Amino acid sequence: MAQRNAGGAEPAREQSTVTAKTSHFPEPAKLAAAPVTLRFELVPFPGTVNRPQQAVSCEAACNRQCSSSSEESWRKMNHQSSSRYHPLLLTATALIFLLAGVPHARGQQTSASPSVSASNKPYLVEWVYKVKWGHADEFWQIFKKYQIPVLNREQELGYVTSYTVYKPGLHTGEDTRWEYRIVIVYKNQASSGHGAEITKQLFPDQATLKREENRRWELTEAHYDLPIRVIDPNGDGDE
Repeated sequence: MAQRNAGGAEPAREQSTVTAKTSHFPEPAKLAAAPVTLRFELVPFPGTVNRPQQAVSCEAACNRQCSSSSEESWRKMNHQSSSRYHPLLLTATALIFLLAGVPHARGQQTSASPSVSASNKPYLVEWVYKVKWGHADEFWQIFKKYQIPVLNREQELGYVTSYTVYKPGLHTGEDTRWEYRIVIVYKNQASSGHGAEITKQLFPDQATLKREENRRWELTEAHYDLPIRVIDPNGDGDE
């Protein structure tokens, strides 16, 4: 066909066609001059959350959890420490109060000791009888019938620790003589007040007792009941 159109008509048509096809693209100068701006926008996929917000939420949640865990751990540590040291604190407090009360207790004990010892110390009493001349044996028989059984019973009950009857070995002057001396050691002073009740228990016949005891007092010229004390011979005269 090119040969047939040797006059040049066919090539010109082909050139026009190429030009027409390329006319849709911009020219190189225009393409370079037109600025191109690219914009990218993050579009979340459906069903998802924004990544930055999710990161912030996770961080806040982590901080809250860590803070809560730290507080819980601190409370546990404080509770354990309190549980461990609470008995020690109570013991120390009790010891302080105990030590603080020791001097006061010692003072009370020191002040109370004399009264306690005084109420429990032995109580000594001396009975002394001066009898009419020639009637010492009669006096002794009545005394032995009533007073000695009472003293023995008081000793059995624990009121009397011991007693001793004395009689002079020689005669002395009229103003200083005595026939019988009885030294009684009571458990304490309170124990010396049971003689009358024991006498009633041992001798129900009170009429005979009264009559015979009156006779004994008729034979007695002088009598005294005297509390006596034992002193330290190497001391200053006190008990």
